[in-house]
Amino acid sequence: MFAAQTFAVLWLSMVQIAAYNFLRGNIEGICTPTQAQGLTCPQARTFYNASVIWGVIGPLRMFGAGQLYSWVNYFWLIGAACPVAQYFLARRYPRSMLRYVFFPAIFGAAGMIPPATIWWLGQWVIVGLIFNWWVRKRFFGWWTRYNYVLSGALDIGTALCIVISGLALGLSNTEFPDWWGNSVPYANLDSDGAAVTKILPDDGSFIGPSSW
Repeated sequence: MFAAQTFAVLWLSMVQIAAYNFLRGNIEGICTPTQAQGLTCPQARTFYNASVIWGVIGPLRMFGAGQLYSWVNYFWLIGAACPVAQYFLARRYPRSMLRYVFFPAIFGAAGMIPPATIWWLGQWVIVGLIFNWWVRKRFFGWWTRYNYVLSGALDIGTALCIVISGLALGLSNTEFPDWWGNSVPYANLDSDGAAVTKILPDDGSFIGPSSW
């Protein structure tokens, strides 16, 4: 078992490095906001920013007492208190919707922002309500036998479509078809980078301390 895991890690490392070098060397504008095929690397950019915060700057200067984001530490208490409160409230009101509230899943999904957006999370909520509430309530037999099979099938279908789309459109430098389903997620302030409460003037101003 150990030998198999070691081989898998070494092989995966080589494949990832080879894929990285291939993508960086053959796809124009990769990891830029205006990349033609949408290869903007949101997860990589988020990981890079997190590395700067936790490595270069350091958490003490970002989240320490009296710092700009010190208020974020209160969410440690909120995250610990919410499941406990939900447990006792659900026992007090056993027929309420509180029975179905699962705060670890809520906070875990919120922790995916960024790079995930409300548009993505909203789709998860809608699909989850349809299949795990409406379908389960109306067609319990079908739900018991096929619900998670369908979930796996959709995941596999999505992965195959990504591969096919990448080979057919990406490598041939063909623009993706323009239709409502592809354009509506980007027709909002969040996608345009304008979902902010304060816009900095073009005089070199910035948010945060003047020195670190």
